[in-house]
Amino acid sequence: MILSPQVILLEERLRQRQYMSPIRSVAASLSPEIRQDIGIQVLSRSQPISQLAAAHQVSRKFIYQQGDKAQRSLDGFFCITPQKGIVHHRTSETHSQ
Repeated sequence: MILSPQVILLEERLRQRQYMSPIRSVAASLSPEIRQDIGIQVLSRSQPISQLAAAHQVSRKFIYQQGDKAQRSLDGFFCITPQKGIVHHRTSETHSQ
């Protein structure tokens, strides 16, 4: 019996799922506070990315993603307009007067 490549691929994926751990990854279990701290460390360049990844037992890709999120958050807060290079501070509407 000859199997199509799609069937072979499907069977291989099903076999792999049998061996996958049901435990969540370390990255998925990190709290928002730790993720924020990682992002700040990336932006401050206080440590090499590989050291941050090893310290938190996550991938370098995850560390870079947290740094990107932190940078976007900062850019959004200061309303950076890339075309004109103009910076406006966004005030919170919840300030008490």
